[in-house]
Amino acid sequence: MLFQKLNPCSFMLLLVTILTACVPNGGVENRPVDMKNCDATTYETLLWKPTSALDGVPLPKLTRIIHPDQAVTADYRAERLNIKIGKLNRIEQVFCG
Repeated sequence: MLFQKLNPCSFMLLLVTILTACVPNGGVENRPVDMKNCDATTYETLLWKPTSALDGVPLPKLTRIIHPDQAVTADYRAERLNIKIGKLNRIEQVFCG
């Protein structure tokens, strides 16, 4: 048998080679390049502030404010700004998608 004649180092090298061949090319970067980003970093100054900090702040058209235990869709839209409110009525997360 072939595997009985391999020493442990050769067997591990063979195993790593086989597993490396299974890794898909491109990874997560298979999204279209021309998608606009929502620029969430602009709104990171709102983190951990009360929700009243949003009053008077001009938000992008597709902004979604997510309250605790609120159901939201799982679709990804790079141009959509998401603002997640925590149970203490503070802004916990700002992200695109």
